[in-house]
Amino acid sequence: AEDEGDVCKIDFKAKDGGYQVTPTTPDTCRNYCGARAYFEGLYLKPAPGCADEAREATKKSFKAAYGAKDYAKAQALLAPVLQKCVRTLGPMETASIRNDLAITLFHLGKKAECRKVLAPMAEDAAKKDDDLMADYPPSDWDEFKPLIKAARTNLALCKG
Repeated sequence: AEDEGDVCKIDFKAKDGGYQVTPTTPDTCRNYCGARAYFEGLYLKPAPGCADEAREATKKSFKAAYGAKDYAKAQALLAPVLQKCVRTLGPMETASIRNDLAITLFHLGKKAECRKVLAPMAEDAAKKDDDLMADYPPSDWDEFKPLIKAARTNLALCKG
């Protein structure tokens, strides 16, 4: 038999509309991926309209509507993305969509809805950057910092 010491073995199990992926040789897999990288988790099939291409097309249409100050159309385009796709979005993209939708709602005079959209970010927005920075690897913090800054601004704009 061949030496299988350097083989990253993975287990796939169907679960909750997707696949639970688990390395059965985690140390070997970590050698390939890096110490902080991982791929273990539940992988879900995106809902209709939530695949990368569809989201990018929607974002482009949203930006055009927002830029034209057609805020009602912008909301109608972006709100379903947050509702339908949140299960398969990464945390940074989710935060970005929340901010875009919140400022759109602000322009529509819908301050309560704006606050509701940002509610999942409010706890982090209330923290100081130094405290938040400790919760993120440096590269993630670099991406998250402008998102949390925007959330703070949007929360202030949308106060009752």
